[in-house]
Amino acid sequence: MFTLTNIRFYEGCKYMKNLHIETDYPIEHKLDKDFFAPNICISAIVGQNGAGKSSLLDMIFRVVNNLSYCLFSRIERDASAPLSYITGLYVDLTYEANGKTGMVRVRDGVLGFVFGILKCKFIVYKTEQAIEIGEELQEYVDYASVNFKQQKEIAKAFFYTIATNYSMQSFIAQDYSEEKTIYMANGNNGEILPASWPWLNSLFHKNDGYLSPIVLNPYRDNGWIDMSNEEHLTTSRLAALLIEEDPIHPLLDGYIFDNMYFHWRPRKLQEKFVSIKDQRKLYPNKEEVEEHKRSYTNEKDLWNYEEDKDLEDFRKLALEKYSFAHIILKALGCSVSRTMDHLQIYVRMYVVYKVLSVAEKYPSYTHFKKNFGDINYTFCTIPIENKKITVLQLRELAKTVKRDPSHIGLKLRQALNFIKKGKDLKGGELADKISYKQYAELLGIEPKGMTVKNRMEWLPPGIFRSEISLKNTKTGKPVPLNHLSSGERQFIYLTSTLLYHAMNLSTIPKNGTRVRYNRLNFILDEVEICFHPEYQRCFVKKMIDLFVRVGLNKSFDINILITTHSPFILSDIPVDNILCLNKGSVNKDALEQTFCSNVYDLLNNQFFMTQFVGDMAAEKLNDIVKELDLLSEKYENRAKPIDKNTILRLQKSINMIGDRFIKMKLLEKLEYLKRKDSLEVEYEMLKKQMQVVEEKIKKRR
Repeated sequence: MFTLTNIRFYEGCKYMKNLHIETDYPIEHKLDKDFFAPNICISAIVGQNGAGKSSLLDMIFRVVNNLSYCLFSRIERDASAPLSYITGLYVDLTYEANGKTGMVRVRDGVLGFVFGILKCKFIVYKTEQAIEIGEELQEYVDYASVNFKQQKEIAKAFFYTIATNYSMQSFIAQDYSEEKTIYMANGNNGEILPASWPWLNSLFHKNDGYLSPIVLNPYRDNGWIDMSNEEHLTTSRLAALLIEEDPIHPLLDGYIFDNMYFHWRPRKLQEKFVSIKDQRKLYPNKEEVEEHKRSYTNEKDLWNYEEDKDLEDFRKLALEKYSFAHIILKALGCSVSRTMDHLQIYVRMYVVYKVLSVAEKYPSYTHFKKNFGDINYTFCTIPIENKKITVLQLRELAKTVKRDPSHIGLKLRQALNFIKKGKDLKGGELADKISYKQYAELLGIEPKGMTVKNRMEWLPPGIFRSEISLKNTKTGKPVPLNHLSSGERQFIYLTSTLLYHAMNLSTIPKNGTRVRYNRLNFILDEVEICFHPEYQRCFVKKMIDLFVRVGLNKSFDINILITTHSPFILSDIPVDNILCLNKGSVNKDALEQTFCSNVYDLLNNQFFMTQFVGDMAAEKLNDIVKELDLLSEKYENRAKPIDKNTILRLQKSINMIGDRFIKMKLLEKLEYLKRKDSLEVEYEMLKKQMQVVEEKIKKRR
């Protein structure tokens, strides 16, 4: 079983906010390893707003970021934000896996890593304090220059973190801009310099082939989330999962998979290309052309725009023996002909683009980058010098990407499968949207019974845009994904994001040339955002079922850490797996058994709530009680009856109260006052009569 077990801070640690020095923040796991599901462990952090939950998670991210820097700062990651090292941290992050204890120990400019007998340290920068700390880690082996074997050794011992937070106030890079960071300039031999960018930028989804052991979701551009892009990503991520959904355990309650449609997206690809000479777009879209015309009056400066001219340009180029396009396509067995339909040309342009983009983006293809790391070579011929060697290397690149079993090669294989099976398809046949069933029939494939991974191989390539339709189980009507409620869409966004990254990580070979992590750490911050209580109640079970269904727990040891304000989520997690915070301190006394607990008990004990109604309602309730008490005092010794309008007003207010017990007690008090008033009048009258009678008796005596 894999779990995070503790985080501890030491004197001198910065960025603590309301957390405390020399304090352990532990999660004690005492459950059977298969309590939730085989190879899956779930824990939680709870507390009021400001208790320190997000601060604690931020520290975990900082520690993982610094380890990432130590391991991979010397590797080219041009398609990703550069890694930087956060200074001023004094913290230990501890985890357990397979009976062994792992720990990342950050001491400002020195970082130590421990797992079992493996003990290594990285001296990022030297100070007097760093030398003293170095003595603390004296027995650790100095990994001054990490080689690939060492990287794989540590990655195998560590874990990959997939973190999510959909709150608009979270993961804003600018919020971390004042934190001091450093980076290594100019690669291996560069000097250490202050970084001018927030460290958080490098932790968002990046094209590094899952090298650095953490990714934050959703992607933010200084706090801004492109929801249109999120929806597009969600649709493509869910495609293979929903095509053959389990009807007994659907992804979304109340809905089953209805259909999936695909649209051919001409010209979307061309917009990526720019002129190598002047960095001007080769094929701008129509909107950009119109805007350019409005901005420039010089006819010579106008962009030339002709529909499908780019496809004909590519056809001509792909027929040339020494063009990048011709060599790549020939190596992959899908050359261009002079009479080929524009759809077939377009998908081949996409093939060339994908091969070159891999060389441009991914660190594991760095050795190809110098000669082929530019997508704009799609419209170029190779240089005259070293032509023979260049051709051989380009062929090798194309074949290597095709063979890559991970997500890096997936989109290329999808395009090649389309070319292989759909060689006779024409653009006119796919001009309108078609269903997945129609697509499968056109290609002559039978997706039923395929595994999720195999089904992904036969999805339409990236030149198509996908659209998912679900069916409402009550009405039987189809519902597009973008017509679902915000809570329903949020559930799908979250689960699809987790699955997407996890499935991609699972495709990396364990014994290949890339770093492969064996453990997944999911951190779900404020997971219940937009969720109805019913969704909160079902979330943990649905997530476990989904992970088991796609076999993630067979590929990885999984730890799930949730921060939540939901008693429904907490009721699925035993107390030993919960860290309870109160104003930055661990509140052990507040912890009582949570598993299968009453919601009100959870709110009172784990969420420190003393009131279970809104403040406005509580104030109105107190006003009613006070008025009843005053009425009771006012008419205690008087025979004057209570005003009927007052009685009616109080009765109306009390009848609005939803809590049956409170309502009953207040109504009893009101009725008592009413009865007491009438009886009081009668009592005074009888008392006077008794006095008269007593006077008469005295006189007779």
